[in-house]
Amino acid sequence: MLAILAILSLLPGCASPLLVPVAVVSAKIGTGGLVVAGTAVAGGLLYRQRGGALDLGLGTQGARLVWAVPTGVLVAGLAGAWWLAPVVAGTAFAGQLLGHAAHQRSGAGLEHEPAGYRQDTPLTGWLTAVFGAYDPAWPAWRKEAWHYAGSSTVAVVRAALIVGPALALDPVLAWAIPAGLFPAYVVGWRVPSDLPHLEQGSEVAEFLTGAMLFLALMLAAGVP
Repeated sequence: MLAILAILSLLPGCASPLLVPVAVVSAKIGTGGLVVAGTAVAGGLLYRQRGGALDLGLGTQGARLVWAVPTGVLVAGLAGAWWLAPVVAGTAFAGQLLGHAAHQRSGAGLEHEPAGYRQDTPLTGWLTAVFGAYDPAWPAWRKEAWHYAGSSTVAVVRAALIVGPALALDPVLAWAIPAGLFPAYVVGWRVPSDLPHLEQGSEVAEFLTGAMLFLALMLAAGVP
């Protein structure tokens, strides 16, 4: 596994120099830790590809399937029921149809909000009742809170859709749902990166979103 990660880190366009330190650290914590870390990195790269990291000619929905199918396989494997793979792949894909683009900004990204851009999604219309109607003149902390609340709402629902079909077989997987609360966009806009296909902002945030979900799934299932 260490060798595989090291080789992958050298592939052009994979935005994966991160694999080298992950592999080295994981080697220090044993095979189980390496499997968990490698799975988390795979989740990050798959979710980044869902966002269109590489042009594979699959279109938007095809890119989402690149994320959804391996996610279904992972959850099915952790639950010990391979028939779940297509079911979870379907719910993972369905979750991607829940828009979150309105909440992809944080930090410096708040300075580039398009005029008139919708600031909520079908899942986050409740934000107006809590924060009031969105106002670009709000102080940064209030806009940060709005977008974090919105993005985490969508992420939690997506995580619930992914693990939901497996809960009857392995209820502990429910512990992966709170991974959606990880402030991926808050962190992503603050991590300096100019790696190809993994630049500061939403690209780093996408990687972190997938990595945290796969990490949470592995830890919830008791691996290692």
